[in-house]
Amino acid sequence: RQGAIQLDLHAPEIDALGDLIWSDPTGLRHRWFDALDSTDPQSLLQPLLRAANRAWGLHATALQLPGIQLHSGQADDGVLTDVAKTALALELPLELNDEGSPSASELMALFESAPQRRVLEQQLSHALQDGFFGPLNAGEEAEDGIDPTSSVSDKEPADPSTPAPVLPWCCPAINYVDLANQQVIVTLLSDGKDRPTVRHKQRLTLGNRDCAEQLSWPLFTGSIEEKLQQLCSDRLIQKLNGRRRQVIELERDLVAMVQARTAEPMLNKDLDGQISGVQSYGFFVEVGPTAVEGLVHVSSLNDDWYEYRSRQSRLVGRKNRRTYQLGDSVRVKVIKVDVLRNQIDLEVASEPVDEPPSELEPLVPVTLSET
Repeated sequence: RQGAIQLDLHAPEIDALGDLIWSDPTGLRHRWFDALDSTDPQSLLQPLLRAANRAWGLHATALQLPGIQLHSGQADDGVLTDVAKTALALELPLELNDEGSPSASELMALFESAPQRRVLEQQLSHALQDGFFGPLNAGEEAEDGIDPTSSVSDKEPADPSTPAPVLPWCCPAINYVDLANQQVIVTLLSDGKDRPTVRHKQRLTLGNRDCAEQLSWPLFTGSIEEKLQQLCSDRLIQKLNGRRRQVIELERDLVAMVQARTAEPMLNKDLDGQISGVQSYGFFVEVGPTAVEGLVHVSSLNDDWYEYRSRQSRLVGRKNRRTYQLGDSVRVKVIKVDVLRNQIDLEVASEPVDEPPSELEPLVPVTLSET
């Protein structure tokens, strides 16, 4: 209903990650919202801050104030369809419509009790485009021509079922966007006109929820209005979007690098893992408590010739019919770790061979006697 998806894809608990272990209290780090974690105070802050961001978004929209809004790009239908096909291949109870493209919310409900939940949610996350910032009350399409799921037009009355616009403002020490929106709030409460003229004794409380219905005069002078428009200029928003993309990519690279370092002590060890991805050249496996991902290359599977079945996300042996499918548990051995490239090579661990029982009968002692 709020135009968002919640995934349980927390960062691994690695001390070297520092603050990246904890959830982002603003909820803006990922393309999705983190699932609640009762042991993480910042995770508990997320729903409170989201409610505060929506409250100010509704108020700013009603008063037609400028601001910087967080937009959520539409999910990629092609990726959603691929995820749905994977779910069907895993024999999960999913019914597709005539177009064959389920919604992300339908997939989430399906994955909730599935044993392959984590790997399926990882695939689903690839369908969710990164959020981006845009101007509030701009009356035009958002960046790249994507209609924001959280936009509210200032020309039409707001639909109660439409998600409220999200204007971050609670964490100015973390994001500049919050600082810019806070400046609009301070300007409204300090310099906004709460009565049409000084002759009117009755004042309007500009912080009240329904004050826009009683407002019939300009809120600001021309100079203050111009200052607010410059504060939320398109040039600044474009710069903030570029910086946001850099931060997201940097955090992903940092997590991958630290995970690769944690794999060094696992070298030449056999570990239990779960297949997190299948391609024609091999399959990826998450191993260890840090959920580090390594590749089992198809060339290391010497027991058979394996064919790639893209619809079922599996590799199938021609002779032995052995399969490696997304979500399967597998025991692997770490054979190489390249920290600089964040590359970990794995191979399927050899199964212990039990010695066959001897087919010869035990010897029976024979006693010879003279006759």
